[in-house]
Amino acid sequence: MSQHTIQLDHVSFAYAGEAVPSLNDVTTAFDKGECVCIEGPNGCGKSTLFRILLGLSYPTRGTYTLEGETVDAKSMKEEAFAAKLHRKIGFLFQNSEVQLFTGSVEEEIAFGLEQLGLPESEVDRRTEEYLRMFDLAAIRHKAPFNISGGEKKRTALAAVFAMEPEILVMDEPLSGLDEDGQAWLTDFIKGLHSKERLILIATHNRELSAAVADRVVRMDKNHRVI
Repeated sequence: MSQHTIQLDHVSFAYAGEAVPSLNDVTTAFDKGECVCIEGPNGCGKSTLFRILLGLSYPTRGTYTLEGETVDAKSMKEEAFAAKLHRKIGFLFQNSEVQLFTGSVEEEIAFGLEQLGLPESEVDRRTEEYLRMFDLAAIRHKAPFNISGGEKKRTALAAVFAMEPEILVMDEPLSGLDEDGQAWLTDFIKGLHSKERLILIATHNRELSAAVADRVVRMDKNHRVI
């Protein structure tokens, strides 16, 4: 049997002090080449699932493997393994403001590239490329807290995409955008499909799922995949 890009086997997770698990015996898999939308009511566990995929939380029970390697507290203590996971997976928060913290739009894009240890010439090249791609060149020197909601979303996207992750995880990406912004981002996601990339999107927006998803995974109020 072929190896999945991401495999979750009977994964459960409960936050400290909570009697009811936020994830309940979840078994599912995702592969490069597909765009998967994850739908479900508020509180069903979508955000917790993403925390586990990003290595920010670990299964209470069950296993999470990324390209055949187990992701858990032990493996994430290994600096090389943690760095590899963070290179592979890019994450867009629902609220873009929480991931914008530098002094300018330009610096936001360059920051992640610098953390990857890329040569200065490559940092400069990618920064310029993604400023153009996301139509941000005109506001490159503006502070992120002084730009519009749509510009913040584009800046956050540019910063994530500049690192060229193989797996892109997005939490309610259309949140906070006007109609034009939602149309632009939907078209952009459509253009991301690649056999070398996996896209995972948590959303309540059925229209977005219909427009971009190869398949939809649904979670219920009992924190299970159905």
